[in-house]
Amino acid sequence: MKHPRIFFFLFFSMLLSIFPPRALPELIRFKNGTQTTKPVIGQTNRTVTVDHHGIPLVYFLTEIESIDGRRVAPASRSPDEKTARASNSDRNDLARRYAAQGEHFLLRNMLPEAESLFRKALARDRDLIEAHEGLGWVYFSRRQFRTALRIFEEIESLETDNPRIFDAKAQCYFYLQEYGKAKKNFLRAKDLFLESAHYEQEHPIIGFIENYLAQIEIKMEE
Repeated sequence: MKHPRIFFFLFFSMLLSIFPPRALPELIRFKNGTQTTKPVIGQTNRTVTVDHHGIPLVYFLTEIESIDGRRVAPASRSPDEKTARASNSDRNDLARRYAAQGEHFLLRNMLPEAESLFRKALARDRDLIEAHEGLGWVYFSRRQFRTALRIFEEIESLETDNPRIFDAKAQCYFYLQEYGKAKKNFLRAKDLFLESAHYEQEHPIIGFIENYLAQIEIKMEE
């Protein structure tokens, strides 16, 4: 072969495109005294993204002391930018990001990570419904139904006609074997879902509720 080096280069490039190198774990120390070791897969002048078991998790540089011994700091801002960052709008945006990340972990049953992120969200916006709801489902997943129920009841005081919350309360009552209260809340959730402008999207949930109601009728006749 006349050009073995070129052939080797092309072959190696092809392998890299098929099997890209993975980031190595790095020690991340936080300003609150905790630390973690995870691969860093992205960084901006505001955030660091790490790979947590295949899930991208974003940390803000304001939380981090160092990465593998290297001190980090967010990019300097003008006085106007600092004022804007302190605004409620920015705090709410940050809270929603934490809540969205918490939802990713909750769906994978990674409950400690989910709880931590939901609590971070609530520290920035105590009225954020998504964070309260996510925290309620964390406790529900741990079978701490009474605690989950208290959280869902707190949400109901903020959103009186949210069908998801009535459905969540009903499930708590069901597993607490308080079938009368479960039935009442399932029926209210069903009515609100049927009144929703997004009924077609919520249609599978109606079947889910009907299944619970059928089980309740059997339980109450026993």
